[in-house]
Amino acid sequence: MQPYFKYFPRNSFVHKLDPRTKLFLLITYIFLAILFTDVRILMLILISAIIIYLAAKLPFKENIGTWKFLVFSMIFLMVILNLISPYGAKVENPHVIFRFLIFALSWEGIFLSLAAVLRFLSGAIISMVFIMSTDPSLFAPAAAGLKIPDKGAFVFDLALRWVPSYVDDLFKTINAQMARGYKIGSGKGIISKIIMAVPLVLPVTMKGILSVHDVSDAMELRGFGYKKCRTWYREVKMTKKDYFAILLMIITVILGYWLKINMFPSYWLPIS
Repeated sequence: MQPYFKYFPRNSFVHKLDPRTKLFLLITYIFLAILFTDVRILMLILISAIIIYLAAKLPFKENIGTWKFLVFSMIFLMVILNLISPYGAKVENPHVIFRFLIFALSWEGIFLSLAAVLRFLSGAIISMVFIMSTDPSLFAPAAAGLKIPDKGAFVFDLALRWVPSYVDDLFKTINAQMARGYKIGSGKGIISKIIMAVPLVLPVTMKGILSVHDVSDAMELRGFGYKKCRTWYREVKMTKKDYFAILLMIITVILGYWLKINMFPSYWLPIS
């Protein structure tokens, strides 16, 4: 079993972009995904996110666990929105397929939940691109380049580093226990499987929390933040490609807002 999140060094156009540009790309996709409810536009957003993922030359086989998690999350999200909650039932004159007590499955609910799934998936893919194509040592200099105070830059850096580190430690623990004959997920029923996972997740979580305290104590002992003047071992610089990419994203945001107001104000339904 391999970690779900880690940095994959590649010689791609996406890797060469400044971390701040990729962060702005993530914000742009989140904004566009939240802006639209029309599945046709959201499908185009998803396709463009997949193209960026492929352009980054990120390996698919090593991320198969992440993709399985995304597919499961999409199916679970769609079922929740359609069956457990009356999603779309409050739409004026909905096209109801069937009703059961307070729940109602309608075509509006299906397409609205599909829009939510596309929105979630496009944001998740761009998040993967941001994390897996950015050198972790550049997170803090990039945050400092955004004029974030040094303490805020390190919080940003440690937050982005903590998740891959936690997942990596978790998989190392799982692999070590499996080598000793511990069968992961062998229990019957979801409750027993959760109980069997607790002895693995709990110590890794405690170790992660303690490591954060160790880092904060070490930085405090070294007088971090005592002087505001600070230099960085690695620096990030914006290039013409970054400025062009940011300009393109700004134009895309403006165009998307115009399309939302004038052409795609609501959800899309293929039936009359």
